[in-house]
Amino acid sequence: MKVRLELKYSPTHVNRPILARAILESGVPVNILNARLTASEGLMTIEMDADEKAVAKITEILRSNGVQIKEIPRYVEIDRNRCIDCGACTSVCPTDALTLSHEGRLTVNEEKCVLCGNCLKACPVKAVTLYR
Repeated sequence: MKVRLELKYSPTHVNRPILARAILESGVPVNILNARLTASEGLMTIEMDADEKAVAKITEILRSNGVQIKEIPRYVEIDRNRCIDCGACTSVCPTDALTLSHEGRLTVNEEKCVLCGNCLKACPVKAVTLYR
């Protein structure tokens, strides 16, 4: 199963190799989709393709090392009541997660989304919500 998690590091934990340790100890490969780390805080979005037992193991290692974890159930949401299918978001999407169909309707491929936020800034009607 594919799982996306938001990891929040406190100031006392941001300089420690906690994720690296969790990957080594659990054996679960992790894809880092987005990371914003400063001296005072760390916020990271990761993705894993693993069974429930492996996900539970890596999350336990992270939590036991002071990392707050939140599962991200959805990544990009388009408010269909606001969206005008103009394509402004598609032109700035670096991974082609947002595209226009042959019918000219906006489509989202959440598997490709790296949570960069370009679509939020580009949308003229503020129809995009990004879950990080």
